[in-house]
Amino acid sequence: MPWSYRYDATAEVLITTATGVLSESELVGGVQRLCADPQCQRSVRIFGDYSTVDRFEVTEEGVRPRLPPDCLAAIEGRCAVLMFQPLGSANFRRVLDAAKVAHGRVFAERRAALEWINEGVPEGRRLTLEATMAALPRPAFGLLADLDRARSIRANRPPGDGPSGAPFH
Repeated sequence: MPWSYRYDATAEVLITTATGVLSESELVGGVQRLCADPQCQRSVRIFGDYSTVDRFEVTEEGVRPRLPPDCLAAIEGRCAVLMFQPLGSANFRRVLDAAKVAHGRVFAERRAALEWINEGVPEGRRLTLEATMAALPRPAFGLLADLDRARSIRANRPPGDGPSGAPFH
């Protein structure tokens, strides 16, 4: 299952995940299903975990014309996208812009993404590390491998040092 999502009722967060090779067709089909789901409300937050994606075959030009008009524009909550590929992050930032996600950011570290998406949220509604790890497709990275991979990327490429100049937190 390359792209999927589930709703975390405790945190009131939609968690999207992908693994392997993420194609434009899979992403667009997933976003269409997500937008049709009644749990995708204006105030919901979205946590996109693409830490187990090996390759992104996604471009803004390939996604924008196929997205439902203003599908994600009405979402008032934050959208944090976690990915470990600096080159993929620049493309994904453009996809978020094309989808008109007003409060979307791309992160290279799970902890930073969680801090940002939980900012200003009451303690009982915060998205937890455990919830994000449980949502990952199987087999997925264990916690230590996940953190080690994030650290190695940050050591090789500091934030904001992407070739396109796109923010990479």
